[in-house]
Amino acid sequence: PFFRGPGGRDRQCRSFRAMSWVDYISFGASGIQSFFAWAQYNRDSFADNLIMRQAQKYQQKNYHISWIAIARDDVRDMMGISVNRINNYMIVATLILGVAAEALMGADFNQHCPVFLVYAFYLNTSISITYLTLAIMFGVKGQNSAFTNTMKLLTCRIRPESPADYNHNYMQQAQWLEKGGVATLLRIPGFYPEYNLGPEFEKERKAGSALFQNGATGAGVRAGEDSGGEDGVEDPHTGGARRRRGSASSTASASSKYEADTPLEELPVRSSQLWYLTKFVKFMKLWMPYDTYAKYCMGLGIICLGQSTAYFSLCELVVEGSVLSYWAAIALCFVFSYMVLLVTTQNFKSKHVSVYYGVLILLIAGPILTAFTTVTQSNDIDKFCVPLAFFFHFVFWAAAFFLSQDDLSDARMDLDSQGMTMDPNDAPPDGHEPHQHQADPGADHWPTDDEEFGEKTGLMARGIKRAVRTTLATSALLWLTMVIWAVLQFWFHNEQEGPWSPDDEPANSALSAIAEDVDVLWPSPLLRPQTMSCSGDTTYVTDRFSIFLMSDGAMARQRCDLNSPIVDLASVCDGEHGCRPLVLANASGGGSEVLDCRSGEAQAAPLLLGPKEPARLIEVLTTEPGQPLKQQRLLVAHGQELVQYWWSELRGGWAPLWYLGAAAGELRALGAAPNGGGLSQNLLLFGATSIRVRSVSTMELRETWSLPEGLPPLVGACALEASSALVLPDVGPSPDGPPPRLVRLTVAPK
Repeated sequence: PFFRGPGGRDRQCRSFRAMSWVDYISFGASGIQSFFAWAQYNRDSFADNLIMRQAQKYQQKNYHISWIAIARDDVRDMMGISVNRINNYMIVATLILGVAAEALMGADFNQHCPVFLVYAFYLNTSISITYLTLAIMFGVKGQNSAFTNTMKLLTCRIRPESPADYNHNYMQQAQWLEKGGVATLLRIPGFYPEYNLGPEFEKERKAGSALFQNGATGAGVRAGEDSGGEDGVEDPHTGGARRRRGSASSTASASSKYEADTPLEELPVRSSQLWYLTKFVKFMKLWMPYDTYAKYCMGLGIICLGQSTAYFSLCELVVEGSVLSYWAAIALCFVFSYMVLLVTTQNFKSKHVSVYYGVLILLIAGPILTAFTTVTQSNDIDKFCVPLAFFFHFVFWAAAFFLSQDDLSDARMDLDSQGMTMDPNDAPPDGHEPHQHQADPGADHWPTDDEEFGEKTGLMARGIKRAVRTTLATSALLWLTMVIWAVLQFWFHNEQEGPWSPDDEPANSALSAIAEDVDVLWPSPLLRPQTMSCSGDTTYVTDRFSIFLMSDGAMARQRCDLNSPIVDLASVCDGEHGCRPLVLANASGGGSEVLDCRSGEAQAAPLLLGPKEPARLIEVLTTEPGQPLKQQRLLVAHGQELVQYWWSELRGGWAPLWYLGAAAGELRALGAAPNGGGLSQNLLLFGATSIRVRSVSTMELRETWSLPEGLPPLVGACALEASSALVLPDVGPSPDGPPPRLVRLTVAPK
């Protein structure tokens, strides 16, 4: 049908017809499909949120576990560094202690070494062993403290949390969307989803949103400025941004909410401020005092050992007898003194220059003075230099004692003194330590935060310091006793006794010797023995031209190729060539010489620089039992003058060592009585009618023996022991006289 429209134009009318049932079914199906698509969109969005939330939580958990592992590794590494350093101190101290102990137990001084050098050596070595032992003890205790306390720290403070109870019902969580009803299923996109997380979460979200708005408009919060860098640190326990105190807290909170209300993610980087390292440095105060004092005790031990080595070198080289031995002794003394200075300059620091150089002078003054005293060999110099050298040692240890009042701890390990104190804002918040286990409600702070920690470390440090200072005081007192001994020895003892005089008489009366004839099978009635010698169980007799060995009462001729008559006879025994005679003879070019009858061939060595009178008596003084002849000493009588000789390798002969003075009365023979170890201890001076017994080392008169009545004067003799001797009575040169006799003299010891 048509109808007339505006303008008189005809228009066709459209017809409307009703939908068929198929159309209604199709329309309903499309609506149902749209409903489910809408619900599926909300469900997928909800599932995506759950997946991202779960991934974030697991990432947070993994970050926390990794952070704890890194913190534990850092703590173990720092502890290992300090323990390794202590272990190095212990190794070095143990090696040096072995050297010092070997020197103390194995040092064997010549009896002619000045006694003050021997005392100084043993005292320095003993003090060195004391300090080295103290260093090892501190090292052991420091390592034990480091391991024990770090184990407690890793066990109770920095430890991974216990595994969580993974009992979450993911099926129920997935059905939460249906339980929310149509409002959650048909949420219009763009509207904030309502997950019903509780009133506290909503209040926090709204407060953060308002704070963001205020900060964005008034405070000028910008992404990457306040939330990152120095302000937005992530808490290792919660995984969220850690809040700062005061204004910093507001800025950090604004940054956190700014991230929550924008599609941008903020990742704060605060790895440069690891607060647990700062706290562990303070925690190391539990064992660092052991480290510090172990180092200083080891240094003191090395100083003492260097000084004792200087004294040992002086003693060994001065008595060697070479031309350059004095210079070598002084050079070695300076070398070891310089080593002591090097050790001291590396360990000793002082704010006062005068104190610093004063300590260095005290260290080298003692050895240098003793070296000067030893070389000069003057009693007048000894009176001043020896006590003064010991006094310098005493002053050094006394100064060390007073200087030890200051704390010796390494200031570089003290963060407070270096201006590196941890910012309070960098500290972990209350209740957020690296780990806080529910089973340990008291683990809300580190041990360094406890007031008792400072008291504990202070008490430990004072105990270590007290032990060191006590040892320093003991060292000073020992050297003070040495000063007193030196004063008494060189100022009073020598003046009262004076040098030995051959004419002095013992305080008691002479001892009567008992004579006993020894059965001897003489090789010929023509033999007229003129002198003899004893060494161990070996006895030699000579008639000035031949040497006879007496064994089991029988005499046998001993081969020794000689070119001149025998003046006197001695004997020596060593581990290489056994026992053999020594012949004192007149050299063809003048002077005297000593012939060693080794293997039947006489090997001559001259007596150098002796008195003008020719030598007429000789005896071997055993100073090194079992060693070769050149390491022993010879006692020679030039007329009535006694001179002690030693072997000079440089000169190739026997050089004078000590001039002992002139003996009173006529000397018929010399004898050296050994002690139990074979060392010559007593010197027997045989006269015509008496025997004087003196000390080999000091020439002090110990006793006098009177010969039995009726015994003819002696022509030869030798010492067996301190209380017995063999003598040859004078039977005269005539063959018509009585036969030769060998008599044993014995006196009862005091």
